[in-house]
Amino acid sequence: MEMNSELDKSETNQNYDAEPSIKKRGVELGAVLRNQSLALKEFINVVPRKFHLKTIEIPTIGGEPIKLKTWASTEPRHLKKNEKKTEIVCLVCGRVFDEKRKLLNHARYHKPKDNGKRKDDDEKDLTQSEGDN
Repeated sequence: MEMNSELDKSETNQNYDAEPSIKKRGVELGAVLRNQSLALKEFINVVPRKFHLKTIEIPTIGGEPIKLKTWASTEPRHLKKNEKKTEIVCLVCGRVFDEKRKLLNHARYHKPKDNGKRKDDDEKDLTQSEGDN
C-alpha cells in the first residue's frame, strides 16, 4: 500500500509540474501562430515563378556553335511591397526624386566648380525631403 501511495504522489507531482509549462507554452505558441498567420496573409496571393528550358547558342570560330540549356523565367526575381513613397525635392530647381542617392547625383549639376565649401555642407543644403518642410 505504501508503494502505491508513493507512486501516486510522484505521479501527481509530475503532472502538477508539467501543467504550468504546457499552459505557458500554449500562450506563447498561440502568439507565434497569430504572428505567422498575419505574415502569411501578405503572401497569400503570391504565385510561384514559372520557368522554361531555354537553349543558348555560343558561336565558335570555324566550328559548330556550343549549345547550352538553362532554366529561365520572364517574371521578376523579387517581389516589391507597397512601400510608402517618399519624395525628395531638389531645393534649387524643384525636381523630385524617389531616392536620396539620385538627388545627390543630380546635385552635382548645381555645384559651382570651386566654391570653398566642404562636400558635406552642399549635400545637407540640397537633401531636404518634403516631410522636413
